[in-house]
Amino acid sequence: MAHLRVAGMTSSTIINYARSLRDLMEYHHAEADAITARDILAFLAEREKSIGKSTLNTLCCALKYFFGKVLGDPDRILAKINGF
Repeated sequence: MAHLRVAGMTSSTIINYARSLRDLMEYHHAEADAITARDILAFLAEREKSIGKSTLNTLCCALKYFFGKVLGDPDRILAKINGF
């Protein structure tokens, strides 16, 4: 199987980022573009209880990438995650 690369990301990074976004949407039963900054913080606070720092960092990076680069709405996420 060929390795998928997007913006310098490895295929495992892409899979982890997609999983992070899927988990956020399932947690809130909403599509990503309907999720607010407050929703994101609630999700991160809940996940922080059950995952390690490295996994939490990957989750934050995934959400920063998606909301900042894909949706073009960095304000929804950056200030909130940077203070998390």
